[in-house]
Amino acid sequence: MTTTYVLIALFLLLSVSVVSYAMTTIPIISQISMAVFTSLLATILMTFFDLFVKYRNFEHTQFIDNLYSFGIHNLHFDKKTLLQSLIKDAHEQIWVSGYRLILTVELSRDILSAIERRIDVRILACPPWSEAYGLVYGEGTGIIDNYLALFKVMTSYSSLSEHQIEVRFSDTPLFNDTYRVDNKIVTSPYMHNRDVIFGTMTAHDFFTYELDKNYRLYHLMEDEYTALWDQSNGARLTVAAMKMIVEETEHRDLTQKEKCDLVQRHMAVTEP
Repeated sequence: MTTTYVLIALFLLLSVSVVSYAMTTIPIISQISMAVFTSLLATILMTFFDLFVKYRNFEHTQFIDNLYSFGIHNLHFDKKTLLQSLIKDAHEQIWVSGYRLILTVELSRDILSAIERRIDVRILACPPWSEAYGLVYGEGTGIIDNYLALFKVMTSYSSLSEHQIEVRFSDTPLFNDTYRVDNKIVTSPYMHNRDVIFGTMTAHDFFTYELDKNYRLYHLMEDEYTALWDQSNGARLTVAAMKMIVEETEHRDLTQKEKCDLVQRHMAVTEP
């Protein structure tokens, strides 16, 4: 603001020097007016460019501040390591969402350790039999085995509380794989690509956000998860249902479709 006032004052002085040069008939005053005019013009140009640079810097700073306050700054490139660290120090709850639960299965032992510390776990999945899954990945061959492996590990804790773990299935497409560990949300934008070897659709994170409650994106992600969770209340599995599914699949040689049907049958039993 000070620079703006200085620029206005210089313009006024420049106008005075021009008027003085135009109206005077005394040579020495004309020369002085011309010298003042030249000096003021150079000063005005320098001040203007300084003001322009400061304005551009302000715009850039404001842009960076907006990104920071939204949550786009604390980036990670190893999602698994980040989640392992957060789960190790978890005290209250773990939320999971996803389609194929590949990373979640890799984290299953870490999640089991948290369960043994009496931490509640929510899993919101878009299952391979759903239309939403088919729109994103096509046929979900073998994916149900990830679900079963996760159920087996999580229910292996002998003192598991009935309400400590809950799994719900969403028919609405998930736009990201989101994890919440206590008051931290970990989420990633991902790109869908075709697998080089098998030609099937796959997804890869290209970076990961770590968010806390200070960031607007945290609350947007939390609201999305909560909305989908509440919407999926009628398609859920209890701990008892997961234990029965694990027991049945261990003693029977089932096809992928039969495994999906088995999960859906137990899901239907737990509908409110």
